Amino acid sequence: MFVARAIIVVAFSISALSIFAFQGVELVHAISDLLSNKKG
Repeated sequence: MFVARAIIVVAFSISALSIFAFQGVELVHAISDLLSNKKG
């Protein structure tokens, strides 16, 4: 039972980290677009 719970926690952590990283990349792209628009 403990192993199954650990697997669920690890899977949830990996999915959360991947989602957070993806949103972070999108945020960086949005900020860079705003900065380039201000410069242009």
